[in-house]
Amino acid sequence: MSILTEEMRKIISKEKIGEENTYTPAYRTGIDLFDYRNGRRESGTKKIGIDGGKVLTVVGKSGTGKSTLAIEFASSIVEPYKEGQVYHLDFERASTLSRIQTITGWSDEKVKEKWILLNRGIYSESLYQLVKSLAKIKLEKFEELALDTNEVDLHGNDVRVLPPTVILLDSWATQMPKSISEEEKLSGSMSATSIAKTNNAIIKRIMGDLEQANIILIIINHITQKIEINPMVKTQAQVNYFKQDESIPGGTSCIYLANTLLKLVSSSKLEPDKEFGIKGFKVNGELIKSRSNSAGNKFEMVFDQEKGFDNVLTNYLLLKSSGAIGGAGRGFYLNTLPDVKFSQKTVKEKYETVPEFKAEFDRLVEEIMEEFLSGIDLSEDNDNLTLEENIEGNIWRASDGQYYKFDEETEEVELIENYGK
Repeated sequence: MSILTEEMRKIISKEKIGEENTYTPAYRTGIDLFDYRNGRRESGTKKIGIDGGKVLTVVGKSGTGKSTLAIEFASSIVEPYKEGQVYHLDFERASTLSRIQTITGWSDEKVKEKWILLNRGIYSESLYQLVKSLAKIKLEKFEELALDTNEVDLHGNDVRVLPPTVILLDSWATQMPKSISEEEKLSGSMSATSIAKTNNAIIKRIMGDLEQANIILIIINHITQKIEINPMVKTQAQVNYFKQDESIPGGTSCIYLANTLLKLVSSSKLEPDKEFGIKGFKVNGELIKSRSNSAGNKFEMVFDQEKGFDNVLTNYLLLKSSGAIGGAGRGFYLNTLPDVKFSQKTVKEKYETVPEFKAEFDRLVEEIMEEFLSGIDLSEDNDNLTLEENIEGNIWRASDGQYYKFDEETEEVELIENYGK
C-alpha cells in the first residue's frame, strides 16, 4: 500500500471524514432473467440480482404489471430472512393483502409477519419517517440482527450485514407532501413543481440511511407522454433508452438516484386455449439504467394475470429463443434430454413433477445466463480468491493471504510465490 493511501486512511478514520464500504450484498428477485441481466462478477464472486441498500425504479405504462413485479421482487428478497420485512406504501390504494397472497403464495401468518401494507394517512414525508425509523432500529440492534455472509471485503475482513428490508412505494407520481394533500383548493403547475421538489429532497436525504441499514427502496412510476411546447422541435429524451416523448412525473430523483431503472412494455397477448394455457401477455423488460451491468439490455417475460410473472415460463422462452429446445406441438423436448416430451401447456407441470427434467432445464438456463453477467471472474479455478488491495499493476492479495497476478491477454490468474516476503 502506498504511503499516501495509508496515511490518508488514518486521517479519514481519526477525523471521521467518512466510512469506506467495500462490500455490497446482492439479492435474487425471483425472476432469473432479470437477476442475471442485472448481475455481475466482482472480486471472484457472482453478484446476481439487485444490490442491497439501493434504489430500484420500475416504470411503464398502465397495465404492464409494474406493481405485480415489484411485489414479487420484494417478497423474494425478504422471504429467506427471519427479520426480512416489506413496508408497502400504497399511495394508489390499489393493492390488497389477498392479492399480495395470491402473487407471493404466502400464508396468512407469513403475510402478517412480513408484510405491512400502509394505504391510509400516508404522504411524501411518510417515506422519510419510515426510512429514518427503520435505520435507527436496525443500526442500534446491529449485533443482534447482523448475519454472517461467509465472505470477506476488499481488505480481507469478515463481512456481516443486516437482513434486507424492502420499502415498496407505489407510486412515485401519486405521493405528495402533507401540506399540499390537505389544501382545500386545487392548484396547478405550482403544486406539481412543489411536489417534485419535496420528493427529490426526501430521497436525497435518505440515501445514506438506505445503504447503512440495508434497506432496498423499490419505486414504481408511470411513463407519461411528454408534451412539446414547440411541436416542430423535439427535445432530448429524459434519459438514455427512453423515447423522446416519454416522461416520468413526480420528480427526476427516482431516475438519477436509482441503481437500477427497469422499463416494462407489454407485448403479445396469451390466451387460455393457446400456447401456455394462461390468460396474460408477454412483457418486454429493458434495463434503462444499471450500475452493475450494461444499460439497454432487453429480455422477455411471461405475465399470468392471475398469479403474476412466471419465472419457469420466462426461462422456457429463453431456452426456446436460444435453440435449446427442439420438436413441436406435443413433442417439444430439451435437445440434451430428447426422451422427455412436453407441450407448451405442460412444460411447467413437467418441470414441477419430473426431477430429471427440472435439473437439466435449470442447468441449461444457468449456462445461457452466465454469459449475461458483466465483469471478469478473477477466481475461475480459485474459489477463495477475493480482491483485497491493489499492490501494483494487476497484482492482488487474496483472502487466503497469497498474491496473484491477472493476465489481461489470457484472462488467467497466476499465483506469485514469495511475493511481498
